[in-house]
Amino acid sequence: QYDPYQMMVTVFSENWDFHTYQVNAKKDESSLSPVQVPFIHWTSKNTFGYVKEGREDKSGPLYTFDTASNTEEKLEDDVLFFDSFHQMSFTVKSASGQKGTYQFNTPQTKSPVTAEWPLQTKYTNLAPMEYD
Repeated sequence: QYDPYQMMVTVFSENWDFHTYQVNAKKDESSLSPVQVPFIHWTSKNTFGYVKEGREDKSGPLYTFDTASNTEEKLEDDVLFFDSFHQMSFTVKSASGQKGTYQFNTPQTKSPVTAEWPLQTKYTNLAPMEYD
């Protein structure tokens, strides 16, 4: 959404191992991404966010990576889910029972908007309900 020529491509093997590649379609270039996580979300032209999780973990730390400076920064701990779209991002953390704490951030807000809503069990892990 920030640069239609930049994308990340994750290639999964039959046993769910994966490699993530950064692709510049305008230059017809691709390279192994310095960040090997299967799912990223662009947060600006040069940055993306992702949750680092182990195979058995249900949550993990949220990081941001800057492709221009090639630097990684830890933002939060114990995040179940992260997404970003059109200058807004949200994280989901586990709350009590089957509920999660949803936190919405935009560059215009001084503090995040937070709500507690149900989570669903998806692939044995808790995840936010479907949304768009």
